[in-house]
Amino acid sequence: MNANTKYTDLKGRVSADISDFIGNDNNLQDILEDYNLEKEKYKVIGININGVSEIEISLICIDKSKSTKENDYLVELKIERGAITILEDYFKKLRIILFEDSKYLESEIICTESINITNN
Repeated sequence: MNANTKYTDLKGRVSADISDFIGNDNNLQDILEDYNLEKEKYKVIGININGVSEIEISLICIDKSKSTKENDYLVELKIERGAITILEDYFKKLRIILFEDSKYLESEIICTESINITNN
């Protein structure tokens, strides 16, 4: 699964720290309990965050009941309400870095200086 948009003008990287308050294992699996979904049936392997003014969030899961030894049966569980709450409750940090030129995705970027700017 790739993070594509209509034009994909920018590409980048994302990193997140899971909140210390969502369970003992620091993983996304705990979200299933909050939505009364079966932990025995689904295994959360990722999260899809899409949008700006209206954020949509879905959990990317393996459906254990439909998977075989050879193939994981992947499903997307769309969360219909409370997307912002999930971001606030489940993540203590979320960092998104975007580049116009994909050559910068290949290496670690270290800025020499950080300058604060304001909009007048």
